[in-house]
Amino acid sequence: MALQFDISEDELPVFLAESEEQLQMLDEGLIELERVGENEELVQKLFRAAHTLKGMAGMIGHKRMVSVTHAMETALDGLRKGKYGASTELVDSSLVAVDGLRLLFNEVIDNEESDVDMDQILDGFVLFGSEETVISGSTKKQEPKLKKVNMTADAELYKKNGTYTFEVIVHISKNSIASAARAFQVVLALQESCEIITLTPDMSEIETAKPVYLLVAMVKSNENATILREKIELIDELDTVQIIDQNEPSSKKSDDKQKSKMVEKSQDKVVQNVSSDERLTNVPAKVHIEKTVRTSVERLDRLMNLVGELITDRNRLYQLRSIFEQVDVGQNKAEGLSETISHVGRITDQLQKEVMSIRMLPVSNVFHKFPRMVRDLAVKFNKKVDLIIEGEETELDRSVIEEISDPLIHLIRNSLDHGIEPVDIRKQVGKPEIGKVYLTAKHEQGRILLSVEDDGNGIDPNKIKASALKKGLISQNEHDTMSDDEAINLIFASGLSTAKKVSDVSGRGVGMDIVRTNIQKLSGSIQVETKAGKGSKFEIMLPLTLAIVPTLLVQVEEQVFAIPLVSVMETKKITKSEIKTVNNSPVFVLRDRVLPVVDLTKVFNIDKKGQNSEEWYVVVVVSGRMQIGLLVDSLLGQEEVVVKSLGPLFGEVHGVASAAILGDGKVILIMDVQDVMKLSAVSNEVVRS
Repeated sequence: MALQFDISEDELPVFLAESEEQLQMLDEGLIELERVGENEELVQKLFRAAHTLKGMAGMIGHKRMVSVTHAMETALDGLRKGKYGASTELVDSSLVAVDGLRLLFNEVIDNEESDVDMDQILDGFVLFGSEETVISGSTKKQEPKLKKVNMTADAELYKKNGTYTFEVIVHISKNSIASAARAFQVVLALQESCEIITLTPDMSEIETAKPVYLLVAMVKSNENATILREKIELIDELDTVQIIDQNEPSSKKSDDKQKSKMVEKSQDKVVQNVSSDERLTNVPAKVHIEKTVRTSVERLDRLMNLVGELITDRNRLYQLRSIFEQVDVGQNKAEGLSETISHVGRITDQLQKEVMSIRMLPVSNVFHKFPRMVRDLAVKFNKKVDLIIEGEETELDRSVIEEISDPLIHLIRNSLDHGIEPVDIRKQVGKPEIGKVYLTAKHEQGRILLSVEDDGNGIDPNKIKASALKKGLISQNEHDTMSDDEAINLIFASGLSTAKKVSDVSGRGVGMDIVRTNIQKLSGSIQVETKAGKGSKFEIMLPLTLAIVPTLLVQVEEQVFAIPLVSVMETKKITKSEIKTVNNSPVFVLRDRVLPVVDLTKVFNIDKKGQNSEEWYVVVVVSGRMQIGLLVDSLLGQEEVVVKSLGPLFGEVHGVASAAILGDGKVILIMDVQDVMKLSAVSNEVVRS
C-alpha cells in the first residue's frame, strides 16, 4: 500500500538523518539503562529522544510512528518521575518499539506500508499506562501549556522563589532547509527546563512545516540564562539566540530589546546584499556557523576516481623526471621541470589526503549495533555478558566500513555461543558470572587493527582436529602430525563446526569461512590467539582504504606484480645455497625460524626466459599466523597504486586480487597473498633451477 507523507524532497534528508540519530540514541541508551540501572541524566536523554521522534513524525503526518513514540515517551516519563524502576520488562518493550520504529522509519523512504505489529508494540506498554488514550494509531496533540499572566507581579514572585522569567528570541538561519524542524527542536529544548507561557509562532503553525525564521517565547525556568542559552545553541542552523531577563530593571530590558531589533534589521539588510558566508561574520552578535555540508556518496566516489587518475599521472611524472635527470647530468637544464614535477607531486599528495579524510568515517558506525545484538544473544543463550568497546572513534574508509560489518557479527556471535560459558560453569571454574567480550579498533602503521576478544573457555585444538577428521577435511596422518596453530586455523575451513547441536545462530559450519573470505576480499588478514580456559582473540588487519593501496612492486621474469604492503613483513636477498628442503618442500632460515619458500613462476605458470640465477630476493609476507617467502627476481620499489577491478570478463583469477595501471600505462596485477599461499601448497614442490 502506497503511503504519502507531508515532507518535501529538501526536508527528507534532514528528517532521515535526525530520526536515525534519535533511534540510535534510544537503542544504545536502553542497553545502557539495563546495564547501569536508573540514571537521571540517561533517562532524561531517552525521554528527549522519544519526544523528539514523536514531534518529527507528527510534523510529517506519520500517525503510526507518533503512536509508538507516544507510548514509549509516556513509559519513560513514568520512569523519570519515579513511578516504577528500570525493569527488564520496560527495556524489552522499549527495544521492541525501537525495532518497530525502524520499520516505520523505512516507510518514509519507501512510501510503502510495512507489516509492523502495532498491537504487539503498544500492548508492551500497557503496564506503563499512558495518561492519554491511543486511538486509531494516533494520539491527542500535545502543545506547550500556555497561560495568561500578570508579568510584573509574577516575575517578582518567581524571583523570590529562585525562578527566572525570560523572553527567548531565536533567529533561525534563512539557509536552513528545515527551519520548522529547528523551531520544534528549540521548543523541545525549552520544555526540558522551562514552563512556556507564550510562544510565537504557536505549535499548530510550527507543525505545518512552513518556514520559521524567528521564534519568540516567554518562559519561566529554574535555570539561569547562561545554561538555557547553552542548551539552545546545541541546535544547528541558528543564527542568533537572545535571552532577556524579565526580572532585570526596565531600562536594561529596553536596551536588550533594542539590541534584538537592531540585530534583526541588520540580518534582513545583510541577507539582501551579501553571501551566506559574509552574513555569518557581519552579524553583530554571537552566531552558530554551520561547518558541514551534505553530499552524495556517489559524488565522493567520483572525486576519489579522479584523484586516482591524478595519482597515476603523478607517478608517470616521477618516472619522466628520473629519465630527464639522467640525460641532463651536470647541465641543470631540467631543473625547472624537476621542481615543477615535485610541486605537482606534493599538491597531489595533499589532495589525496584531503579526499581520503572526507571519505573517512568513525568505526562507531559499525560498532553501535553490537551492544543490542550482544544483549539479545545473551538473553537467548541464558548467559551474562558485558560488551566493552574501545577505539570507536578510530576512522577508516567508508568502503571498508561497509564490508567489515558481517565478519564482526560472526565473530561476536561465536564468542557468545562457543566462547563465553554459562553462568553455572563460570562459577565452577572460579570465573565472574558476567563474561566479557572486548571489541576494539586502532590504527597501526597505516593499517587498522580490529579485534574481538573474550574471556571464555578458549579453543581446544584437539576438538578441532577430531571434528575435521570426522568430516573428512583432513587425513589421519595430517591429524596426527598437525601442530596446535595449524589445528586452530582449521576453524576457517568450510563445513567445520564443533557445536553439539545446530541452532539459529551457529552449528552449521558456515560462518568462520565467510569471515576469512570477506576479510581477504578487503586485502586484509585475520589471526587467532587462544588459550584453553582463558579465552580467545581474533585480530583483523585491514588497509585504511580499498581505492588506493600502498604496494611493493616486484618482478618475476618479465612479469611485474604489486604486493600490498599490509602483507609485507620484510625483504631479503638470498642465494641458492641458502634454500634447503624439508619434507620435499623448499624452505629458508630467517633469524632461526624456518619459513617455506614459494616459487612464483610455478604458482602463476610463468615461462622461464632468463638465465638460471644463483641468487634471488625473497619477500616475506604474512597472512594470519602464517608467514612464507616469495621468490622474485628484483624489487622495483614501493608505489601507491589505484585499484582497478578485473571485471566480469576475467572472472575469478586465482592468486590475483585486482589490477592497477602504472604511470607509464603498463597494467600490472595486484597479488592476493592469501590465495597465493593456498596455491603454493600444490605448486611449490621444488624451487626453479
